Amino acid sequence: MGRLIKVYKPPPLNSTFIDQVFDFKKIFEKKGKSYYFSPIRGALYELTPLEKKKLKKERKVEGIVDVTPWFLKKWIEYKNFSQISSSKLHIFPTTQCNASCIYCYARPNEYNYKLDVEIAKKAVDLVATTNSLEICFHGGGEPLIEKELISEIIEYAKKKCNNVKIILQSNGIMNKATRRWVLKNTDYLIISCDGPPEIQNKQRPLKNGSESSPIVEKTIRFFVKHNMAFHVMCTITAYSVLRMDEIVNYFRKLGVKIIGMNPVIKKKEYGVDLDLFAKYFLKARIWADSHGLLLLSPQMFPSTQGKPQGCGFSNIMFCLTPDGFVSNCYETVSSKVGHREFIYGRFNGSAFKFDQKKIAWMKKRRVENLSYCRNCLLRWTCAGGCAAHSLRLTGDIFKQPKKKCEVKQRLFYNYLIHLIKNHF
Repeated sequence: MGRLIKVYKPPPLNSTFIDQVFDFKKIFEKKGKSYYFSPIRGALYELTPLEKKKLKKERKVEGIVDVTPWFLKKWIEYKNFSQISSSKLHIFPTTQCNASCIYCYARPNEYNYKLDVEIAKKAVDLVATTNSLEICFHGGGEPLIEKELISEIIEYAKKKCNNVKIILQSNGIMNKATRRWVLKNTDYLIISCDGPPEIQNKQRPLKNGSESSPIVEKTIRFFVKHNMAFHVMCTITAYSVLRMDEIVNYFRKLGVKIIGMNPVIKKKEYGVDLDLFAKYFLKARIWADSHGLLLLSPQMFPSTQGKPQGCGFSNIMFCLTPDGFVSNCYETVSSKVGHREFIYGRFNGSAFKFDQKKIAWMKKRRVENLSYCRNCLLRWTCAGGCAAHSLRLTGDIFKQPKKKCEVKQRLFYNYLIHLIKNHF
């Protein structure tokens, strides 16, 4: 029935969710042939009107084959665990950092906070309501500065739960002993690195101003050699926006298979023209496809699988800050840094206390409640995007930054047109 391309294995679906989003968007028509995109399937179709009607009625697709390379399977396993696990805890161990990134939103080293291990244990006790627990160590500082603290938290969590998954985001500035510790103690790693040495050293120097690239390259090569499940996240600035294909090729030569890119938005000195980002990201994405790599942009190029919210925001993430507050966003990293509107709880010395009104307000940020998204091609893939960006750019989490949305829509549409013209 019809032909399909660019298939990703669909996640388990809730029947109510299917009823809401099982639709097909016509993308292109040529010589009597119609091409549709289905966000819930993450696939393009060449369908006749009769095939489209039958496909929608049956709600299933014949001929889906597993064409997923091993590194993408690792990514899907990580993402699927994140989706189905009922117990998730995000921990920001410290505000301290060993790098001095030129665009950093978190203002590391400005506040000297280190998470109290007893507060972390109380958080594990509260969040670990099942035998499966996912802990993601993240933060405004570099988590591995507090490696011993992380070790103690992991040890405690494993006593509480049978199945504990550890996700770690790091700047990759590690010595040999730390790399081996990460390999042994984490299930998935995200390394922040901005590309070739001249870009990395300019944008992400060490705290003392010296070059970070030689250290981070060694880190990446180490984890490639040991077949670690990881991907690299790049921050794109005005300095690097024209070099995205070069950046992708640099990581390919290091052995990296999954790369993410996000632009700096609304920072005068380093901010990226979004039209330029879209133009050069599309070029880099097409090049990556042709070389068996996965190139992502969580902020500008949404997932091709359907979802009802842009991130974990409306599900209410439990992000424990190093000063004992509970945030609902990776960008609110302490009570002093980030949107205070996203802080909804704190440890009061004996227990966590929560603001239920804030929780109710945040839960409403689902795509069906975002009027601007109603007729958008990306309604069920972008699903409203980043709440922090909406608040920063519009002053309201329920409004959308018009320019950013227009560029995202055009970028995604142009990519679908490329797939149609080159695969059908």
